Amino acid sequence: MQELRTYYGSYFLQCMIMKGDNRVKPITWIHTADLHLDMPIQGWKGSKEEIWKRQEEHRETFSRIISLVKEKKATFLWITGDFLEHGFVTHSTLEFVQAELKRIPDTHVWITPGNHDPYRQDSSYQLLRWPDHVYIFRGEWEEHVFKEWDLVIYGKGFRDFIEPTSSLPEVKSTIPRKIMLTHGTYLTHHEDSPYFPLHVKELTRLNLDYIALGHIHKPSTYTLPNERKTIVRYPGSPEGLNWKEQGVRTVTWGKIDEQGLQLEEIPIQTGRYEENFMDISDCKMKEDLLQKVLSFSLTGEKTSCYLLIHLTGQMCEELQQEQEFILPWLKGQLKREGWVHVYFENETVPELDLDYYRHHTGLIGAFIKRMETKIEQADSILQGYLRRAMFKTVELLLREKVKE
Repeated sequence: MQELRTYYGSYFLQCMIMKGDNRVKPITWIHTADLHLDMPIQGWKGSKEEIWKRQEEHRETFSRIISLVKEKKATFLWITGDFLEHGFVTHSTLEFVQAELKRIPDTHVWITPGNHDPYRQDSSYQLLRWPDHVYIFRGEWEEHVFKEWDLVIYGKGFRDFIEPTSSLPEVKSTIPRKIMLTHGTYLTHHEDSPYFPLHVKELTRLNLDYIALGHIHKPSTYTLPNERKTIVRYPGSPEGLNWKEQGVRTVTWGKIDEQGLQLEEIPIQTGRYEENFMDISDCKMKEDLLQKVLSFSLTGEKTSCYLLIHLTGQMCEELQQEQEFILPWLKGQLKREGWVHVYFENETVPELDLDYYRHHTGLIGAFIKRMETKIEQADSILQGYLRRAMFKTVELLLREKVKE
């Protein structure tokens, strides 16, 4: 667990002093977003059975979130969009979600639909009857007052798959604690976005305590330059959706009391994606390759980690001849070591003596020199593609030369 920071709300404390009330009830919450339940997994490397298992793990993560809410006795659970994947979420998943929500009847559950689960007539939010303690925001700004906590909550959901027009609530309430929930794109400059643009200048004027957002899958926190020092928070996706979302995934626990505002990241994922790149240029036999992988810095829990290893560099002739059998063998050996989900991307190139061919006159030498110049000028991602293209082209040119 990582404590983000304690934010001392001086403005809020001043309001309490003016009211002569030092016994205002604290509020706590769990803030999550972007679960994308039943969303098809993109770029999957494994079997259909493993896809099913992975989707079950996404459900398990939601169950973990509910258990955390119970453990923390949170006042609120905020799910700020992209919760139930529109057009893909199954009836069984909806039944599962409702059963899980019924485990926390004393917690106020607030959902702001996002661009992947908008509040349309055909959405699950409108077609189903939800438990009484669950509230789902519609497409217009709403204001909800909780006098027992001196709290006002403003919220809004997506009404369709895109929401290019920006809007903000009218904040006129004199109630001290002010929180906003929505799904959208936080922008530091006056830019456009099809996914509900929220510009920092306009947000700053609202002078809220906490803005709970969804849409960005990477956790991030911003502090606005206003009297309250408003905190804007994306909790990130609680379960990685693909290999672009690696490592530990979290939800955000929050609290407001007489001390101010506190936030903490809490790990919650069931499975996790990890990725490594490994140069195998010095491997001459499959046993060398195995030792290289085993000695490599492999991160993550072995049983819950989905590990993608990119094999790079030059592959020697012996390994090239056996490559059809080597990767299944290697995967089997790693499973013996406890790695349940391991996948390989073979991005190697044939072993060639570039120094020898570079100094040759003619087409091959000129091509190598020109490509190496381009590789040197390219960014790190493009360099890999250019290098593989160079090796494959040289190999083809050499084959044509042999035919001549």
